[in-house]
Amino acid sequence: MRQRLDEILAEGGTWHAIIQGPDGEIIYERGSESVLHPASAIKTVIAMLILDWMEAQPGGIEKQLDSGPLHAGRSYRQLLQAMLVVSEEEAAQTLQDAAVEGLGWKRIGELLIEWGAPNTRLVPRRSTARDIAILLDGIYHNRLLSARASAIILDHMAAKTAGDTARIWRLANVLPPSAVIYNKRGSLTDPLIVADTGIVLLPDEGAYIICVFGYSNGDVIYEELDQRIGDFALAWYKLQFAD
Repeated sequence: MRQRLDEILAEGGTWHAIIQGPDGEIIYERGSESVLHPASAIKTVIAMLILDWMEAQPGGIEKQLDSGPLHAGRSYRQLLQAMLVVSEEEAAQTLQDAAVEGLGWKRIGELLIEWGAPNTRLVPRRSTARDIAILLDGIYHNRLLSARASAIILDHMAAKTAGDTARIWRLANVLPPSAVIYNKRGSLTDPLIVADTGIVLLPDEGAYIICVFGYSNGDVIYEELDQRIGDFALAWYKLQFAD
């Protein structure tokens, strides 16, 4: 398997990737501990931080969801949906600012370390493929947040959008009908980064975590990076579950 996955990521820029199995075993990794700009994958981290803060407020998450940051013009419920489903940057920045105001930078740093993501930070936005995988694993297994907070993030990650046909979502063509894909993808144009992070829940198999970040070397266009992530996900699935 490794040889084939390496072949896919051998061209088309610089790649950082990790695949983790249901029992936490690392099935594949490539540059997974390199600190990088995670594109919109960082929005999952922002969601974790704001929900952690909301949990400690009077009335807890349910009450806070229908309130919102001062002058934001939207509730936390609306902002989370805009950030995690639509991937709106304005909503992400508003929630990041609210998390910083509510928790403080010191507590944010402490939480990221406690959560097993010491290389993750918000300013500048940086993380590693391994950190993101650890956080996704913690969300899925309710180890880092409350069950309600984790469910909010996962529900948004599972929401189907018009763009859910490429990258990890190409797996939908081969997965069994009862499988579920939770994902948060991201892209930047300068520098050109194409990324996808997610959880693939397979019936009778469990949850597999996939994080892939592709950085153009200057000669590679968006479409090639986008295509290669889908090729990578499909190759893993076919090799993992080959008859």
